[in-house]
Amino acid sequence: MPEEEAATDEIDEIRDCALIVYQEGAPQKLLFNFLNMLLSYQYGLLVETADDLIKGGRALRKRNRNTRCVFVIQDRPLNIDNAIPLLSQQGETPLFLLFPAALVEAQRDACTDLDNVFLCAWEATFGNRTFTLARLVQIAFEENGIRGLLDDLGKEDEVNQQLDARLQNIDTLPTLPAIVLRLMQLLNRPKTSLQDLEKILSSDPAMTLKIMQVVNSPAFAGASGEREWSLKEALARLGMKQVATIAQQVALVNCFVKPRESDFDLHRFWLHSMGCAVIAEQLYTQRIIRTPSKIRAEDYWIAALLHDSGKLVLGFFYPDWFERVVDQQKDGKNSFREAEAQLSEAINHERIGQILMLKAQAGLEVVEAVSQHHEPGEFPGSLTCLVHMADNLSKELGLGYSLEEKIVYSPDILRTLKLEEKDIPPLKEKLRETIVEEINKQVEQYLQ
Repeated sequence: MPEEEAATDEIDEIRDCALIVYQEGAPQKLLFNFLNMLLSYQYGLLVETADDLIKGGRALRKRNRNTRCVFVIQDRPLNIDNAIPLLSQQGETPLFLLFPAALVEAQRDACTDLDNVFLCAWEATFGNRTFTLARLVQIAFEENGIRGLLDDLGKEDEVNQQLDARLQNIDTLPTLPAIVLRLMQLLNRPKTSLQDLEKILSSDPAMTLKIMQVVNSPAFAGASGEREWSLKEALARLGMKQVATIAQQVALVNCFVKPRESDFDLHRFWLHSMGCAVIAEQLYTQRIIRTPSKIRAEDYWIAALLHDSGKLVLGFFYPDWFERVVDQQKDGKNSFREAEAQLSEAINHERIGQILMLKAQAGLEVVEAVSQHHEPGEFPGSLTCLVHMADNLSKELGLGYSLEEKIVYSPDILRTLKLEEKDIPPLKEKLRETIVEEINKQVEQYLQ
């Protein structure tokens, strides 16, 4: 085995994990996808899988004490005398048996006196009922000392290092392009110069070429009828922050490759995301709305551009689940967030986006805005307010991911911004006059 593979195996062997043993079949696959999301994004566990009990037993022996929980999803009974003691490691590891309702009733009496064994019917997995699979997992994990991924967020450095380590367990969490992370760090430094930015951008010739195509488009240099700009001229004329923003957009729009099995509409996703970013800039710089405090341009651009990054993760890695949510919002009866809540309150695109921003080490205001752009709480921050308004206004202008998505303005955000519902239509019309055509052109330019 190559040294790199051996090192990866050694790291994997010390990471806390969850084991899921499941049969083939549509209901089993849906349950597996939900558990994978829940265990990854709610608890930061590395998810191991096996398609039969024998392979599950082997995985347990390999991981030994690093397996924090085991789930079995199948439509046939489990041997009480042999399989359950093995999979629960003699009652030391919580074991969840997910069976059809009839089978749960048949095995309930036999499992009553077994330690750390939990039964759940497939039919009770989803929805906003009092008892769900997510609630059962929460109760069992609390009893076994398994903490949530973000339970200690914001505490001392040692805890934050543990959080960083647990974030590495999430295999379905994309890594933002290195140049985006470097630009975020650069813009956060108080004494960054044009030369610093030019050096970073020039180190990637392909990136520089794409940036120059954008800055020389009609939206920028091309509008003046002058000759094409060089990178140095673009920096001098547009300024460091705008060129850095263009570079981040170029990198982000071109870095995500949709999996073959996914029907996620990447073009529509970027149309909404870039629309949200452009609208946020207009709302803030033109003082169309007045936020309680100042917001840095680099913050509102990246927060608006990535506010729905959790949807992208769902659409790429959990396409069946994503389509199930979309089906819940057809005919405009639910917003995407409301549709998610109808299936399960345990995991949603806001939380996944929050975790992605934490992994990218974005600023706290950006993390908050991405994680609260639908449900901000009673005292929302200025950036959260701005992203929320831009998100909803972009949908009002026909730039949402779904054409008929229900639009929901937060009363807390309207109150914070000293706005009322009657103020929204004039805002929308003011933006419509100038912005929709510009956004469509920009998206086409970035996606070329």
